[in-house]
Amino acid sequence: MQDFASGLDWFSASARQSYLARLDEGLTADRRWLQTLLPARFLPKASVLTEDGWQSLDTQQTATLLRARPDSTDKTRVSGRLQKLSVPVTAACRQHDTAIEADLKDLRTRDLHQVITAWTARKRVIEAESEALVQVFRNRGEARARVGNQSMAAARRGLVEADERRAALIVQMAKTRLRLTGAEIAGTIQSRPRAVLHACLRFVAPEVG
Repeated sequence: MQDFASGLDWFSASARQSYLARLDEGLTADRRWLQTLLPARFLPKASVLTEDGWQSLDTQQTATLLRARPDSTDKTRVSGRLQKLSVPVTAACRQHDTAIEADLKDLRTRDLHQVITAWTARKRVIEAESEALVQVFRNRGEARARVGNQSMAAARRGLVEADERRAALIVQMAKTRLRLTGAEIAGTIQSRPRAVLHACLRFVAPEVG
């Protein structure tokens, strides 16, 4: 980052703004890319209180309880109303916490492998794009250096030096982008936020008659 900042000092204010905007554009694109790899997840867990204690519901049963549109044939759930249970639910909450932590641990392992693989490929693309742009400036500088008009020698040397500085700055900008995005990826994986919410529901069967 320091090398990139030092390289910017040689350029005009407008040129510095242009290079900084290009770097910010790249970092923003990397953040969007990272968000597609690590989307927000909702992990529901549900238990039902039976004579034998709290019993976990399977994934399909849990999804049925949480769906927005109730089943017209299940009048018990349609008539269900939110009430405060009269028995402790600490055991069920602890059970849910443990299950969610286990799921998250597996997800983090898979996420880490996926991100490492994808980031390795993305780094190659960023480096290739940077090298292609660097080569453009180097080729232009070499072409200017071959011009034989002696009356333009001083101006030509300035243009050649400018192209060399542009090429060096592009290299430093790519390194800065890779370093900052790499740090953001590491931080995101290590500190992904988690919130556990507990809801206690009692579903009352409708009266028959």
